[in-house]
Amino acid sequence: MKILFILLSCFLLPVLCLQRAEEGCLQCTIKRLVKRIRSYQTQKDTDFHPPNFWSKTKGIYESQVKYYFHGDAASSHLRDMFSIYDVNMFATSWINTVLIEAYKYGRTPKPDPAQLELSLEAIAKFADKNANYTNSLMNFWPQNYNETLKIWQCTPKNLVTFFQFADDIPLETIEKILEKMGLKKLEGLIKFYTLMRRGIIGVFHIPPDFDDTFVNLGLGALLTDMQTDFPKQQNVWHVNNRNISSVLNALKKYAYRPFSNDKAVNSIDPRSYFYLRYFLEDAKKYKRDVALAPTWVQNIDEARRLISKGVLMPFNINNIGCTVSANVIYGITSGILSGLLKPDILDDPEIEKIYRNTSRLITWQLQTDLTKRPDLALLYYPSVLEFYWFVARSSALLERYALAGKLPHVALEDTRVMFGKALRGHVTTRILSMATRVDSEVYYDDFMGNTDRTLFNETMNKAEDRLFSTSMATNALQRIWIVYNETSKRNNWIHETPSLVHDTVTKMVAYLQKNILGFRYKPWNAFYSGSVKGKSTFPFFYPGNRVESSKKDHYSLYGMEGVISEEEYLQMAKTPKFHNETTPMDFNGFNNNTSGFPFWNSPPYTYATALLALSQFENTEIVEERFQPRLR
Repeated sequence: MKILFILLSCFLLPVLCLQRAEEGCLQCTIKRLVKRIRSYQTQKDTDFHPPNFWSKTKGIYESQVKYYFHGDAASSHLRDMFSIYDVNMFATSWINTVLIEAYKYGRTPKPDPAQLELSLEAIAKFADKNANYTNSLMNFWPQNYNETLKIWQCTPKNLVTFFQFADDIPLETIEKILEKMGLKKLEGLIKFYTLMRRGIIGVFHIPPDFDDTFVNLGLGALLTDMQTDFPKQQNVWHVNNRNISSVLNALKKYAYRPFSNDKAVNSIDPRSYFYLRYFLEDAKKYKRDVALAPTWVQNIDEARRLISKGVLMPFNINNIGCTVSANVIYGITSGILSGLLKPDILDDPEIEKIYRNTSRLITWQLQTDLTKRPDLALLYYPSVLEFYWFVARSSALLERYALAGKLPHVALEDTRVMFGKALRGHVTTRILSMATRVDSEVYYDDFMGNTDRTLFNETMNKAEDRLFSTSMATNALQRIWIVYNETSKRNNWIHETPSLVHDTVTKMVAYLQKNILGFRYKPWNAFYSGSVKGKSTFPFFYPGNRVESSKKDHYSLYGMEGVISEEEYLQMAKTPKFHNETTPMDFNGFNNNTSGFPFWNSPPYTYATALLALSQFENTEIVEERFQPRLR
């Protein structure tokens, strides 16, 4: 025992002392974060060899598929246990974006060129291979060629291979053994496994999406804006994205148009319609046509045709996610302001309509707390704070260019005004109200592990997404209330910044600096998730007026076509539906039901967002009132 104590002391004391010493050194923490993030980047391709090695792609940053078991101690333990390495472009694109922004807006060392190029080459491989032309339509997962069906399929390779590999496991026998051992919760895991194994092949064969597509466009715009610092890296991106017009053409083709007679694009996922209906009814009242950026690069006709090929959107119908909308707006905005796109793209009536409508929808949702249904408005991305940050990035960019001169298109100016008013008004009040304030500390929790129970059935908060949520809140408030000065290369708080905002950000930075590299909290996040997270997100419980099915083609469709009156909608909501359920009108949180759901977690993404929060803060200066920027 004494020897063990000595060994532990030799290991832990230097680490604890180093951590304590660096609590007062922001730059030290920043440098350690840079090093830690780099350690998560895959340096070589590997194949799937269970149980020790997952398939990995060179240049991709680590993320895992996990499952949100929650509640008692056994469920919490299962949440820790279940983890499958995932290869996707979303996390890697964001990590690279954040590393560059932390360098531009903060005092983070310049990203390693080789590290950046490795990722850019990897990301380029996610472009759609089914299109018979060069394009920048991006997939969440890599595409693998199906020789039998003669088509490229986008699937989570490790997840699919894992379930295929375990096809011969005698699940019923395992269930009986677990039951005799009294491990009923583990029996539940086996049932979950059985369900996932049955559905995984059909569910996770998706088309390209506009979220990854415009995140990639935003990354290209950032590199274009900083091509003096990253000439080779900007060229790598440009070589791999020679046909950017493919993105804009697809946006026009697949936009959701509820007032159109085109049945391929005038219907939407019933879950999306639930929260969109007030916005759509308002547009109908004032005779405004609507075209909105959707999630999937596919329409209903194509889904019907490709179902036998295994390339189709979930539930065979498109949806509208506000996080996707925010990234579409940022991609177009940053593309124009960086020079990657020409301002006259907004002279195209259809692109301008989509840009204005999507910006107006985002503003509407900012002002109404996502219509009190974040589970539906942020269908694949559970974090509200992340959504606020995504929107604030566009707002900050527009304000920065507006201060330097006139914006190159009136649609940009109108969006600047709308976003700024909502973000500096209701959203700021909302973010400040969500904070937990204990003595001199300020931090944010979302939902992960917040209501777990111990072996003695006592409630506990494991705060598994605290570091991520606090980083997102810090970044959101900074992007809302600071402006980057191109001359001084420093950030400045704008003149109107409330003292509570400055105090909250300062305390969050201190909290992150103290905890981000420690052992107390996990660097977890739910940067992506399955769309179904219990009854409140099951599409067949929501009103729909378009039902199609074909046993021959194994095809079914349930959606909402056009726009109906609120009176008619509420009557449909009261009518019992699938399993005799009525429409869930309220959202009570992801911890208030027993249902779990798959989510995607990326520790380096958490570290990267914390890096940006700390670095921006260190590069923000307090100037005399007469020199503080005043927004128009």
